[in-house]
Amino acid sequence: MLCDLDEPKGLDIGTQYRTDKKAADFASFIAKAKVAKIAEDMKDVRFISAISDGSTDLSYQEAEIVFIRHCHKGDIKINLSLVKNIPKADADSISKVIMSGMKKFDDDYAKKIVACGTDGASVMLGSKTGAVQRIREAVGRPWLIAVHCSGHKFELAFKDTIKKKINSYDKISLLLLNIYYYFRNSCLNRTALKDSFKILNQL
Repeated sequence: MLCDLDEPKGLDIGTQYRTDKKAADFASFIAKAKVAKIAEDMKDVRFISAISDGSTDLSYQEAEIVFIRHCHKGDIKINLSLVKNIPKADADSISKVIMSGMKKFDDDYAKKIVACGTDGASVMLGSKTGAVQRIREAVGRPWLIAVHCSGHKFELAFKDTIKKKINSYDKISLLLLNIYYYFRNSCLNRTALKDSFKILNQL
């Protein structure tokens, strides 16, 4: 598609590199070049931190997203390291993914990691067997700082406040969750919902 857009500009695109496979090859080489550039920048970096969060795709496969944050020549940079499916969303699997995300950019990450930013789940911040604690033990840095994401903090604070103000909070929350699952878990129900919105001219 991008090749089709470039042709009207008078660019000679050719015919050999227009397939999905070739596009994937190009994307792969671009990604490798980008990773190499980031890794080169991080050679002189003294401190790094990891930011991670969990996700679930349409097949309900758990995945972990890892970002690496560092300061390079006075500029704070945050780079996406990886998005990786994990067999189980436990502390052991998550900690290994986070460390592999750091190693992708810097083999010496264990000497530079100073903090990890995560949600407030016990699987992440548990004081004995949480993912961050496992990273502390693996890299030999018991003082490594665990940062509870401010967005998740606001979410918990909002929930606590609403619960105090609205007696039916749990019932409303369960109702909305069930409605969500009703459509998420059924392709037939999702299609019917979309058709309804099309009839109402809302799509």
